Amino acid sequence: MQFGDSDDPDLPDREIGAAQQLLGPLAHPGKLFRPYAGGGVLSRRVFSTPAIDYLCRHRYTCVLWSAIPHDWDEPDRWVRRCLDQISDQQWSLVVIHDLPTGAMKHLPELLDRLDTLGVEVVQEFPHTCMPIRDGVLTGDLTAVTTN
Repeated sequence: MQFGDSDDPDLPDREIGAAQQLLGPLAHPGKLFRPYAGGGVLSRRVFSTPAIDYLCRHRYTCVLWSAIPHDWDEPDRWVRRCLDQISDQQWSLVVIHDLPTGAMKHLPELLDRLDTLGVEVVQEFPHTCMPIRDGVLTGDLTAVTTN
């Protein structure tokens, strides 16, 4: 679902809230949210004002990305694209997908190449990719909000 497609103020509760309820006790206490963006493109269709309000009101942390190598639609060519995307960035948050496309068979190659380049892989999110932290708006979402 794309939250920018609707100004329905109840849509975030039906979508985000319902997903959180389904997770139940499996949910991490620090609620993380990564928006859907068709094709990985961050545009004005990612958020609506009601979605941002919902995330803030319910103390979510929103995580955005800086690289998306299209592993889902080019499972044998995504590693090169990933390396190209991250080469000009001080840090990168890369989104790859655990889908049955065969792309994950190339994950060891990516990790080996990153190691060769001296890239440190961490499980932390840079503050600049979290425009909402624990419900507090800390970044500018104008470029990815419909209204």
